[in-house]
Amino acid sequence: MSPFVEILLLGFMLFLVSLLLHVVLWRLFDIKREIVTLFLIFIGFPLVLVIGFKVSGIWVGTQALAIGVLDFALAIAYIQTYPTLRTDIPTFRILILLDQYRGAGLDEREIIERLRDSPDMFSRKVVELERDGLAVRREGWIYLTSAGLLITRIFIFYRRMLGLPYGAG
Repeated sequence: MSPFVEILLLGFMLFLVSLLLHVVLWRLFDIKREIVTLFLIFIGFPLVLVIGFKVSGIWVGTQALAIGVLDFALAIAYIQTYPTLRTDIPTFRILILLDQYRGAGLDEREIIERLRDSPDMFSRKVVELERDGLAVRREGWIYLTSAGLLITRIFIFYRRMLGLPYGAG
């Protein structure tokens, strides 16, 4: 097997091990600080494995670095996408609603009316931010924590790199 293919396979396998660990932990426990836990599972755990395999001589030369970089890229993409996948998103809510009325269809007014009865998605998001330690509530006001500020700055920087407007999306 070529070194390139071996690096790809090992990098993907390392990511899949983290993904499996993530699924198992979420099934077994009520994780309070999801984002922090995701970083530990997808960044910390693989980093320890890569260093361990490199030190033990199982992975040699730049192989460990290449495997680690591939895993890191996959992990960052997954961590960034995870909140979107697990949350109640208006777009997905509309798609599910249209699926329920597949044969009959719905006009725009009916879609808006049916979604109006939905629980407030934004208040649930604030609770999730607090639960993840990214925001804190004091005297009725909500503030970013240090971790929340760091993540916010990273995403703002990322959006600017992509040429996306500040505060949108």
